[in-house]
Amino acid sequence: MWKMLCLLACTALIIPQFSCANPQHESEKSMSTGPCSYHYYDGKAKIVSIEQSNAPKATGGPSYPQYEVKFLFTTDETYDQTYADMVNREQWLTLTNSWHPGPEFIRKYGIEVGKTFDCKLGIIQKGACTPVVFEFPDINRSDYFENTQR
Repeated sequence: MWKMLCLLACTALIIPQFSCANPQHESEKSMSTGPCSYHYYDGKAKIVSIEQSNAPKATGGPSYPQYEVKFLFTTDETYDQTYADMVNREQWLTLTNSWHPGPEFIRKYGIEVGKTFDCKLGIIQKGACTPVVFEFPDINRSDYFENTQR
């Protein structure tokens, strides 16, 4: 019993510090996302390709066919040149858990080649979370409805 209580207490203390799935805006902190902060650059993401993935289906992965969606991020803002390769270079649009989206997700959010979405490039300023993130205000990348339908 004592070992179980100790394990639960340690887990409660450690996990919030290392879970960084949803980065906060610069200077904001949250115990649920860790002590990380980002500086955001407003821009646009233009969808440049959508192709069905031919990667083998992974155990524990999504139950739907995956699509590799690529976009180009552009911004008119002056950005940190350390991350210049993030701008005007093809990037993958993935779900928050790094899975590729499925056909229903693509349809639900109106993702199609040539369409442009508002997008923010987040560059880490403090903490040990993901150094670079892209956020799409009009696309809920944590919407896992498609995997739970089947």
